[in-house]
Amino acid sequence: VHVVVDDDVDNGELLAELLTALGHDARPAHSGLQALAEASRRPPQVVFCDISLPDVSGLEVVPTMKAQARQPVFAVAVTGHAERSV
Repeated sequence: VHVVVDDDVDNGELLAELLTALGHDARPAHSGLQALAEASRRPPQVVFCDISLPDVSGLEVVPTMKAQARQPVFAVAVTGHAERSV
């Protein structure tokens, strides 16, 4: 199971759909609390997590998921914060 956590609904849904098309069981979550609830129902093997969430920081979500899991959880940080140089 993969959990995609992103408060940008379009981005989260798109990544979850892409992972599903590649044969993975991917679940979108649009807040930190929703992601933690999803992980408590079905612990993820991989979590793609936005760092800046409106309710609980991704920096808190991932360690909480890892602490609750009975298996290793691989985490990928996702962020819309980027510097652009021209």
